[in-house]
Amino acid sequence: MMSATIDRVATPEPVPVSTLLSRYHAPPAIQELATKQPTAIGLFNELVELGQFGDAIDLLAHWMPAQASVWWGCLTLWEANRKQEPPHFSEAMQLIIAWLQRPEESQRRELVQVEGWFSTKVPMGLLAKAACFSHGSMAGPDVPPVPPPPFLYAIFSAAAIKLQLALKHNSPEALLPTQVIQFGREVLAGQNQWTDDAK
Repeated sequence: MMSATIDRVATPEPVPVSTLLSRYHAPPAIQELATKQPTAIGLFNELVELGQFGDAIDLLAHWMPAQASVWWGCLTLWEANRKQEPPHFSEAMQLIIAWLQRPEESQRRELVQVEGWFSTKVPMGLLAKAACFSHGSMAGPDVPPVPPPPFLYAIFSAAAIKLQLALKHNSPEALLPTQVIQFGREVLAGQNQWTDDAK
């Protein structure tokens, strides 16, 4: 079901590390570490080397554009669940991929039905929220629009990825944090992307 075809490049624009950290409430320790790492990729690599994978995931999710951030979550969740998919997992993944292929308002609103299948206490529910809060309105269709706060998608995609890692931490089928980080590196570099059926 998942595709790794290189169909578009979602590599984010280079940003100063101070700008990147301002996008979310980075812990003081990360702020301090950033004073010694003047580039975003340098800080990311340092966090990985220190084994601070949760902080590395937060940083990368806020660096990526919305679609790339959500796709990283798709790769992580699919790898963790492909041998034994929970109920409605495939349907939810297909809806998210349809939105990635055609990120329009109608596709985004289709994701609302995922809320009936998954709560925000499970990774798929969080990932669907990431897509839903990437653009459009947080309010219903018949009320004045309420745009989501900037980078809210990143909070949810990072939460989905970190929760997926935590859920199977002691399982024989558990994902290694290094696998997830590698997925992130590939997406960041435009080397592992979703296909675009809308072309």
